[in-house]
Amino acid sequence: MTCIRKLPLLVSVLGVALLLVAAQDAAAYPPFLQQFQNAYPSSASADAGCATCHAQSSGGKPWNAFGRDLRANGGSVGAGGNIGPALAAVETLNSDAIAGNNLTEILAGTQPGWCDPATAGCNNQEYNVDGSIAGAGTPPAGLDLDDDAVADPEPNILLPHQSLDFGTVQIGESLALNFNILNTGQLDLTLSASTSGAPFSIDTPPEPVVPGGDSTIVVLRYTPTTETPDNGVLTIDSNDPDSPSLEVALTGAGSIDPPVELGQCPVGNQLVDPIPAPITTGNIAVGLQTVADGFVNPLLGIAPRGDYRRLFVLDQPGQMWAVDLRNGRKSLFLDISSRLVDLGLFGIDYDERGFLGAAFSPDYFRSGLLYTYSSEPATQPADFSTLPPGATPDHQSVVIEWRVNNPLRRRSVVDPSSARVILRVDQPQFNHNGGSLMFGPDNMLYITLGDGGGADDQGDGGDNVGHSPMGNGQDTSNILGAILRINPRTSNAPNGQYGIPINNPFVTPGQVLFGSVGGESGCADGFCDELYAYGFRNSWRGSFDRGGENAFIVADVGQNDVEEIDVVQAGGNYGWRIKDGGFCFADNGAASGYVTDAVYPGDPPIIDPIAQYDHDEGISVTGGFVYRGLAIPELRGHYVFGDWAPSFTDPLPGRLFYLDQADIGSGTPSGAATILEFQLPNNPDGVGSKINGFGLDGLGEIYVIGNESGLLTGTTGKVQKLVPLQ
Repeated sequence: MTCIRKLPLLVSVLGVALLLVAAQDAAAYPPFLQQFQNAYPSSASADAGCATCHAQSSGGKPWNAFGRDLRANGGSVGAGGNIGPALAAVETLNSDAIAGNNLTEILAGTQPGWCDPATAGCNNQEYNVDGSIAGAGTPPAGLDLDDDAVADPEPNILLPHQSLDFGTVQIGESLALNFNILNTGQLDLTLSASTSGAPFSIDTPPEPVVPGGDSTIVVLRYTPTTETPDNGVLTIDSNDPDSPSLEVALTGAGSIDPPVELGQCPVGNQLVDPIPAPITTGNIAVGLQTVADGFVNPLLGIAPRGDYRRLFVLDQPGQMWAVDLRNGRKSLFLDISSRLVDLGLFGIDYDERGFLGAAFSPDYFRSGLLYTYSSEPATQPADFSTLPPGATPDHQSVVIEWRVNNPLRRRSVVDPSSARVILRVDQPQFNHNGGSLMFGPDNMLYITLGDGGGADDQGDGGDNVGHSPMGNGQDTSNILGAILRINPRTSNAPNGQYGIPINNPFVTPGQVLFGSVGGESGCADGFCDELYAYGFRNSWRGSFDRGGENAFIVADVGQNDVEEIDVVQAGGNYGWRIKDGGFCFADNGAASGYVTDAVYPGDPPIIDPIAQYDHDEGISVTGGFVYRGLAIPELRGHYVFGDWAPSFTDPLPGRLFYLDQADIGSGTPSGAATILEFQLPNNPDGVGSKINGFGLDGLGEIYVIGNESGLLTGTTGKVQKLVPLQ
């Protein structure tokens, strides 16, 4: 009876999931399909979605013959995801082995990787990553397999492009590009070609005779001699009675600078003062009321939904305290100090590791579940690692689920035997751990991870072992420098401890339904399935607005010059280490990196911060919350955050800021918000502590959290509530 009762629910869930698959097949990896459509805007071939290149309409592995040829010719499915050069390289191939070449079929709107199985010579094999045959394939239903694109009885010349841009080429160098010419008629096409414009020449002329249904290429070369833009013309003469002479515009520009590669900024000048305008004081004045003290180095305050009397405060050495907001009394709720690495570095008790994050389950008062983020010794196998074989992690970032057996009883505490490890991540260095956990309005768990530490997020040697050559922040094949989105209550990840949401931006939905996803194996296609957004250096605190559009706001700590506030969108690239804030970043070799006045070319697209400030104002941004309380009406809807302190060495307190724009939404444009400093007329010494973090209680009121030194020493840590002026 139990099975019969559950069956309709299962069918319903699968039905919804399959609808999601159908809706998302064509967008499983949107950048690649978009590049295909950009290259061939008039073709209907991309209507097949993932099946244009893959053996299945849901994408993933294996590939069809066209996908195999793209990969073999440099089509990248890794970070950057650029298949443009490979598309051009395989135009003259005939991947499916019948009818015209790939370009002929694409222009006819049919499938270059599939053919009618009944046609002699048809190649519908499926292929592994290494190009070996994975099996005999069957074209997915609904594909247009009519490959007979040759219909015109007379010679008919067709040029897939009317112009050819060589881009910027360094003076003293040259660049050769292929240009395709097709004969879509049945009779032979006779051809000749010439160029005008001194920097442009023909390396290899086209075939003088092109049979019907075939094509040829002309190889053109551009050799600039000056920095001024160059223009030329390729003239093609033929026996096509309708178009006996055609012209193709040739353009290019010379440069004395080396060419800019994908995902890089051009060379620029160092900006000593990137943002000259100072942060000004706003119109909002508040007071600060200490509600609890005696902590070592507190970092965060949270409350489960529906709890209006307590704030749960994380202390970096490993304790979580339940603070009674009526009287400031605190009681120990959880102690994980025995799980942590030994804290304290440089002989000054400074560290970026420890008990860094926590989040109550949205249904806490029913489930009793709590999730924590901590820094632990690397004694267990990791689910993710960027370290080369034989290298030793500094520590592991560990996400754990805990249970409170009777959450409705106010004196209940976490059951120490209930720990269930969700995932482990090897960390190359001690710093840049991120460490925020938060449940979104979708009830999924979001996790922020820094780039792994070191300087400049570059290279794989010395202090930066464990960093990709492009930087972990830009390497979507690992999870450092990113924000993850998982479901801790399901179990389709390889370790069986969490699930991958079907609508994560880099997931092929069919994998979620019918195969395993996630973990390092889920990163093999260049995009880890857990990724929600990437391009972060050290996202020190993220939060969801409880009102408005539930904007996801993250503060990202900069390198040496700029601190930023981002509104995070699914699949977004937030720039590090191509950019620091909204500025191009130069790693400066082995020396300290800096921002420059260069202009980023824009490939891949980067989302710039909605607000930023430079190190004239502070040195490390501390993210906070959108105020949704009732006590300070003029602050409602504004994002509250701060800076840790103006200096590492001086005993100066942090600074308390807010954004002028209220009710920020997910589509807020870059640079749209202005940073203002609070008036604190009743607090002549400012906040009186380094600002390590913020707290948000059940009523939407905000708390400033920190200690006097920012170190793991003493008991000067305190929690101060933002209150209206009396």
